[in-house]
Amino acid sequence: MNAGQLITIDPEILGGTPVFRGTRVPIRTLFEYIESNYSLEEFLECFPSVSRESARLTLECSERALLHSALDKILLDETYSQTKTATQPASESIR
Repeated sequence: MNAGQLITIDPEILGGTPVFRGTRVPIRTLFEYIESNYSLEEFLECFPSVSRESARLTLECSERALLHSALDKILLDETYSQTKTATQPASESIR
């Protein structure tokens, strides 16, 4: 399942705020609950229109996106660093 199957962004629903598909519950609310040390169970009790599966998959997709983004940044930084070192004149690389 991809993010488009989990999330709705519609200007007619909360002004385009990303919400769980089929609900009016903003995705950010899940993260706010977790950041405030609430459990997934507590979130689901407060927002019964969100299924456990939707919440779980949203967290998994977010984790993959964050890890993928972090890995891309690390690889990009390493590539830039290697390229910069390889293209520096000898006198600059001694400093």
